[in-house]
Amino acid sequence: MLVYPVKTYRHEGYLLSFHSPDQWTGLFGLTLEQASNVIGMELTKSQAVKERSRRHKNEFFSDLIEGYITSEQEALNRGKRCGLIKGRASVVLTMRNDDVHHMHQRFPNHEGSAPPKGDNITEQEEQYEHIKRLFGGLDHSFVMFTKHDTYCLLLSIPESGWDEAKITEQLSGMLKELHVETGLSLSIGIGKPATNVLGVRHSYTEAVNALQFGYWLKRKQFVQSYQAKDIGYLFHMLPHNELKQFYDATLNGLLHITDEHEKKELLRTLNAFYDTQCQLVETSKQLFVHRNTVVYRLEKCEKILGVKLKDPTESLRIRIAIAIEPLLGQD
Repeated sequence: MLVYPVKTYRHEGYLLSFHSPDQWTGLFGLTLEQASNVIGMELTKSQAVKERSRRHKNEFFSDLIEGYITSEQEALNRGKRCGLIKGRASVVLTMRNDDVHHMHQRFPNHEGSAPPKGDNITEQEEQYEHIKRLFGGLDHSFVMFTKHDTYCLLLSIPESGWDEAKITEQLSGMLKELHVETGLSLSIGIGKPATNVLGVRHSYTEAVNALQFGYWLKRKQFVQSYQAKDIGYLFHMLPHNELKQFYDATLNGLLHITDEHEKKELLRTLNAFYDTQCQLVETSKQLFVHRNTVVYRLEKCEKILGVKLKDPTESLRIRIAIAIEPLLGQD
């Protein structure tokens, strides 16, 4: 067997030749080498066509998002090749590589908004193809484009309507699958639905803001909706030390438990209890523990905190403290 690499601007694969030793001649080997070169050239041509098409698409969406296109008719004419249709509602999803984002946070001068260069182009192309392939399993048709270091999906909303909870769950599963398959850690921001083509600009801005808010919470591999960020954003407006004091005062007894595992389980149980509207059976299902275990943990929480967990005032304080916890970072 002989192996001949097939290359374009990157290593695409191999041309394999299976033959018996008596079939081998120098001319035979030269022919196979030339064949691998021809395959490489054809793939290069095909890739050039794809890149040119993708560049035009990115330029169109960049003009639309930045407000250079002010007429819906112009947007529809230019976006026709991208599948944009008058009257069809859509929503923008923005995605970023978590590792790249946090690198930009450490080295802000590198944050950019310039397109990647050199070897990074190959890396971005590979990530683009991975994302496009995986998200092809979505229940919605979409157009994919990029804006600097952000991957974007413009999802079409079917006539049956927009089920954000369902799509969020589906996206979360896809992010985990992508990470397992490729090691790529992505996070997603979701904008609000746009009822016309020009509204895509606002949906994109909302999706970027939602993504930035998720990163502000120091999270990774998350799906953050613009609509779901309002309460947390109010907390963001308060001084960090005030939030810390409220958190410590509210959960003081639990925070001083020396057994870290017990502390974690009690806080997790409280969170699930309030998430399920104080339903014991649902709490036990969410935690995968027996109902009696939930009752025991909640009674212990009440004893340690010195409150009744179903008291409206106390439950509100505890819910707020739980919501504040992710904002406190490593404190």
